Amino acid sequence: MAEQEKLELYPLYPTDNAKGIEGQTAALNFAFSKEKILNIALTGGYGTGKSSVIETFKKQSGRKFIHLAFTQFEPYPKEKDNV
Repeated sequence: MAEQEKLELYPLYPTDNAKGIEGQTAALNFAFSKEKILNIALTGGYGTGKSSVIETFKKQSGRKFIHLAFTQFEPYPKEKDNV
């Protein structure tokens, strides 16, 4: 039997110590410095580090944040009057 290669696994939960996010941090600092910017979006595929960027920025910025999650797992219930 051949020797098995060591498999290195990484968790997919966010970290608050992301490395190499200087560009994202600069963009977030810019957005927060502008009074008229009311919405900020981070986009990317699954596992690309969006939440880690946010968690690291929150920790480094010293600002207070509220975490909101808008998730819907079931269809809206049908109302009797609006079928």
